Amino acid sequence: MNYFKQDLLNAKAERTEFLLENLLPLPIGKVSILSASGSVGKTSLALKCALDLATNEDVQILMHLSEDSMGEIKLRADEIMKTMNNKPYLSKIKINDDSVIIDKTLFTQERMEELKEYFKEYKLVVLDPLVAFINFNENDNKEAKEFVSILTHIAQENNQAILFLHHHRKKSNDDEEAIMRGASAFAHAIRVHYSLSYDKNKNKHIIKIEKDNLNAKYFLGGVEEKEIQIFPTKEKEATQRKPIKGIKWKTETI
Repeated sequence: MNYFKQDLLNAKAERTEFLLENLLPLPIGKVSILSASGSVGKTSLALKCALDLATNEDVQILMHLSEDSMGEIKLRADEIMKTMNNKPYLSKIKINDDSVIIDKTLFTQERMEELKEYFKEYKLVVLDPLVAFINFNENDNKEAKEFVSILTHIAQENNQAILFLHHHRKKSNDDEEAIMRGASAFAHAIRVHYSLSYDKNKNKHIIKIEKDNLNAKYFLGGVEEKEIQIFPTKEKEATQRKPIKGIKWKTETI
């Protein structure tokens, strides 16, 4: 067996590039997680990110939103756009409101190549929520680590950012591993993890960096928390609906 080796002398020093540097910095070629309790606004923030990125007509975004209908998503997008200075190219955002079920077949070369090809044309891929897309034990550290490793490989090959939206445990402490549902390997394997909360007094959301191996906080002015106004007025997450099982590659634009 041949192993690739490169000496440090000839290696090129490079910083990881990020998308959405002024909003939710997401490393290109990596998998990131945005986690929160239910109905806090994870989907809305992800949609705001997509709309912000879509102000660039050369970029396409794929969002698998298994908990919301197209009508609900469009209503929310219309509200979010009221806070934006630049108009997004809505045709650049592709929405699939069904689940792409990812099971252990992803661990095969054929299935990985299929998913890589499906994601290929998009600069940002959002999977919401993570648990709706995995058909294996979310508490299994070995499978969780392999899952994130494969998705990271896909992100690297496609030169894109992949963002998982994930739920918090119903009861948790401030420990970064403990606040998220499922295996601790999800926290270990990703490079950047944000959490989201809501301040009722200020009517604003709070983004907090829970894990940062790539210096994402540099883009936030060196701080680990940031206030953000997602909607012009207070809006609640739409009622969740049960995701439809099965693989569907058809997407729609908003």
